[in-house]
Amino acid sequence: MRRFIFVLMMAATTFGQYFDSLYYHPAPKGILDGKKKTFLWLGYSTSAYPQKGKGCLKLFQEMLNKHAGNETTYKVFGVLWFGHELAQWMGDICGDVDNKVEDNAQMDGAIAGYIKPGNKLGDWPPASIMITQNSIGRCFGDCSDRVHGIRDSLDFERIEMGAKAFAAYARYFLNAGVDRAYIGTHIWWESSAGSNPWTDIWLERYALSKAMDMDSRIYGVESCPITHLLYDKDKADGEFGDYYSGDRIHPAQPVAWAMALEYYLTIAGEDAKESIIKEAVQAAGLAPNEIPQRGRVTSPPAYGEGVVAAARQSRRESVIAHPHIATRKDGFTISASPQISKSRIEIRRTDGARIGGNSVRHAHNEITVTSLPSGIYLIRLTGSDGDIIRQIIIVP
Repeated sequence: MRRFIFVLMMAATTFGQYFDSLYYHPAPKGILDGKKKTFLWLGYSTSAYPQKGKGCLKLFQEMLNKHAGNETTYKVFGVLWFGHELAQWMGDICGDVDNKVEDNAQMDGAIAGYIKPGNKLGDWPPASIMITQNSIGRCFGDCSDRVHGIRDSLDFERIEMGAKAFAAYARYFLNAGVDRAYIGTHIWWESSAGSNPWTDIWLERYALSKAMDMDSRIYGVESCPITHLLYDKDKADGEFGDYYSGDRIHPAQPVAWAMALEYYLTIAGEDAKESIIKEAVQAAGLAPNEIPQRGRVTSPPAYGEGVVAAARQSRRESVIAHPHIATRKDGFTISASPQISKSRIEIRRTDGARIGGNSVRHAHNEITVTSLPSGIYLIRLTGSDGDIIRQIIIVP
């Protein structure tokens, strides 16, 4: 019992902080050091909306000006390509990345204009920071498919493809001369066309988390948790337009403020100014405690920690792992119910490596596991109608 309480307290402490966790990585140190600095913002229409008002990009520039106390220290140049995901920026790679990027006029034009030779910079220095707000839709083998993405936290193939896309895109600009790349995914949305945001938008954070592991110069910006809160506020009213635009995809003014705040918090780090935070929280229509609690906003775990995707929850009782937290000596037992015969149970480490498995050939099939090293393990049941995922924690 003591071990169980200890684990829960650790999780609650981490989520309760502004800067402890960023895609389950340590948040980077702030870079707003008072030295003249140029930012290159690359994105699509979400960075510019609302059409009547100030988009996230413009609000972020205003936040930097307020942080510096002037308009001459930090400059944000924007290159926006409406309706185009990373796959199209990189020459319609459609998932065949392998850390290579085809020549693309849009990316090369941004580099020529704002990095080298910098023919659009005026008196500003070459951009040292690249910021991207985009999606890895179309990166999974079909350039025409912007809907179907990462399916769950054990979709290792697509997580890897998405991570390579994020990393390749960032490295194109890092190799051109910028020092850091900050990447945020699309804001929360639910498609009327049947797209499931848990598997198409939210779970892009698994790929981004893995891309950050691939290159220490890549940093993640949390875009979904806080915009999910605002989406639900509009949804509760039964009418969109207050927080999101009427299309339910693009920001209205409050969501643009929330987006800009997340980028500011990540880039300013511990140096973020309370007055700027308070203004943005109020303008976004948020309660004062909703930004610090962002890690608790119906947040599934990060890459490799296991999650039951919303599409799978109707079958959640079909597999039982007992106990949820076990000792190395006692181990745990996995029981599969009769409805899922002719399925397969697998045990994997959080890096995806398979530990063991067994076919389910009769009712109440059980696997008992002992002597695993301490750590987090994932139980995956694969059947004809989808997957079920459970997490097991082994303690000494």
